[in-house]
Amino acid sequence: MYLYPTRVENAPDGARDNTSKSGWMELSVFEDWLLILCVPDLNPLHSPHVLIGDKFFSHVSHYVIQKCSELDVRFVLLPPNSTHLTQPLDVAFFKPLKASWRRCLDDWKKKNRGCITKSEFPKLLQKTLQDVKIASKQNICSGFRAM
Repeated sequence: MYLYPTRVENAPDGARDNTSKSGWMELSVFEDWLLILCVPDLNPLHSPHVLIGDKFFSHVSHYVIQKCSELDVRFVLLPPNSTHLTQPLDVAFFKPLKASWRRCLDDWKKKNRGCITKSEFPKLLQKTLQDVKIASKQNICSGFRAM
């Protein structure tokens, strides 16, 4: 794993950077996400938990399944190419998030030239998340109610 502290400066609280040598999602990166970012937020008083994923090879291992079982997490794997049918988050959360991200990038491009650096990215992400945070809970609940 390659961790770069400068990539999380000015990022949302609790942000963490991790990448594989190849730059692609690998099992070690997914396991790190599960153990470091996901597991600490699991409240044993509110079990069972559900983790929804796809059947991407780097998301499934004996260790991940065992850890989920120990933590009373039901790891649900979606059928291939079905997320548009099974995830209200695509419309209720990610669509507004993408629109906010585009606005943030447009604003950045008006003031800057070239490419956004990896150390600049967290600051822009933080701004984007702040912009969508106000309506996100209501949008998410509405998206699931509409199913």
